[in-house]
Amino acid sequence: MKKDSYEESISNGLELAGIFTHKSLSDKLPKDSVGLFLNARKHLKRVYDYYSRKDIQQAMYKYALGRKITFLRYFSPMFDRLMRPDDILPLAMHTLLEKGRYWPSLHGTVSRYGVTGGQLCDLVIEIDYKSNWKTCFAITHPIVNMLIERGAIFRLKFSGHCSVHIIIPAEMLTENGLSVDHSKFFRCLTDLIKGKLKEPRYLDTSFYMPEHFLRLAYSVNENTGLVSLPFDVKDYDKFDPVQAEPERVVPMQGWWSFPKLVPEQMREFIKYVIGGRSVITSSKVADVQLPGLKIKPEIDRKLIQQARQQKKMAAREFLPNEGYYDRMVRLGQDAIDLRELLLLNDNDIKVALRSVRHLSRTGQSVDIGLIARRFDVDEQDLRLLWDWERKNLRYYARDDISQAIHEIASRRKMRVGSEEKMYFLQEAVDILPLVVYSQLIRKDENTALYFTNSKYERTGEIPIACDIKIEFSTKSKTCVFEAAAPVVSLLAGFDVTFFMYFDGVEGLNIIIPYESLPAEGKLASLRHESILIRLAPLLKRSMRMEGATCTLVRDCNAFSIVPYSLHPKTGLACMPLRTSDLRSFYLKDASPAKVEVDNEWWHIPDDAAIAMSGFLNQMALL
Repeated sequence: MKKDSYEESISNGLELAGIFTHKSLSDKLPKDSVGLFLNARKHLKRVYDYYSRKDIQQAMYKYALGRKITFLRYFSPMFDRLMRPDDILPLAMHTLLEKGRYWPSLHGTVSRYGVTGGQLCDLVIEIDYKSNWKTCFAITHPIVNMLIERGAIFRLKFSGHCSVHIIIPAEMLTENGLSVDHSKFFRCLTDLIKGKLKEPRYLDTSFYMPEHFLRLAYSVNENTGLVSLPFDVKDYDKFDPVQAEPERVVPMQGWWSFPKLVPEQMREFIKYVIGGRSVITSSKVADVQLPGLKIKPEIDRKLIQQARQQKKMAAREFLPNEGYYDRMVRLGQDAIDLRELLLLNDNDIKVALRSVRHLSRTGQSVDIGLIARRFDVDEQDLRLLWDWERKNLRYYARDDISQAIHEIASRRKMRVGSEEKMYFLQEAVDILPLVVYSQLIRKDENTALYFTNSKYERTGEIPIACDIKIEFSTKSKTCVFEAAAPVVSLLAGFDVTFFMYFDGVEGLNIIIPYESLPAEGKLASLRHESILIRLAPLLKRSMRMEGATCTLVRDCNAFSIVPYSLHPKTGLACMPLRTSDLRSFYLKDASPAKVEVDNEWWHIPDDAAIAMSGFLNQMALL
């Protein structure tokens, strides 16, 4: 981002705010703007009336203080900080120019700079169940009860969609005047929480990263138009999303306030969570510098060396095949932890990294060893940081990407990169360590994630169900989408449940999920292949473009790239598509920075098997 981008955004937002009542407003918004769909003037007036309220601006600013800020769900910082409370209105209006089909929303990092200058990191717990808010609140209730019983100091806010954000302020995570290591304490707490949940897979474990983003308190949710609303724990059972409608919101006094001294019950809670393990960082909370100050923090060389040595020792150990998954995740996580430690503690290596970035941007050759010697930093550490930046690892660090891949890949065998060993993906949070392992430890150029067409029983030996996968190709690759249109129309005309996604190069794939197949076609067996043998000629006959064809994958154990994974040759995302996207899709839409997760894409209606049976019977395939 340019240095003046903050002021430019303010200027653009003020211009739009100044004309929101004018008839020419629609000319300023993108063609797919939610403002146009919902009546531009009425929609913008709601946005303007809410974000122009001084009490809302002050409440948002108090929570945002010290955090890096981004629009919507970009997952990378747009601005180093929110400068003034009255900047909130123009920044919110500016998001309509950025991505107009969403409601204006602002997000901040879970880490921040505290009032004493220390870099702090709040601890966030979220059960990310998106289907129903009542169910999500019910699933979260045992966690809230446990925190209350153990004397924890925490804050609650509604996400604006379904979930509850449980926030433990960083100031409360200190022991004997020393700050608790955020990532280690987060893992201890989430391990504890998983034991209290019937569905631990919904626990969002991506908040262990200090640079992760969370919607600001009192910001409007970009998808629903409801406010991310703080509320009191005593009102938990009485909460209703109606309270989060912008017109009804009244800021809660004292919500983001906490005792200056950590109460005894909070220290008891910390001891309970860590269970005797050491999770104390090397720096006192008050001793870390504010951005802009020239005081160089003390670097804990011993801690960095310990993390580096742990990474080297783990890489040399031998494990049997059944332990290989855990080993990949652990090695990848060690590299992630080392990177975070270096960026937190070592100013010299950050300066060296900026030098590498400058050389790369200006087209000059980059000699990591030479730069490491010039700035007196460890060459392998600098190489780790640079490889991280240039290999799109930030994309896989996004919680929405990892959650989407985890949902699609559930109970399927997977592989990462050129690694031949197969495994079942256990948690969404494992995706980033697996990719880091592939890219930074194995040094794979191919770091895509692959999955089977079949789902398996727990032993992984027998495929219990297999999707129907259709791959399209033409002699003229630029026409694949057009060539596939007749098949898409045929399936859609019979209300068949199917999912399309761009293959990351120039092609198109279709998946008909096994859940939509009638009982006689569900098993990944000869019956499945029998349906494919009869279905293939029908689909091929419907394709009218010369040189175009479709292939039905018969092998139940075949691997293909997981939707939302990045293709190893192009670096583009295997992008899920709706039927309406076929004519408007461009390759640039699949660039990692532009990918947006469609949470409703992989949705299988209850009557999917009925519609599929009707289609197969009509076509005389059953």
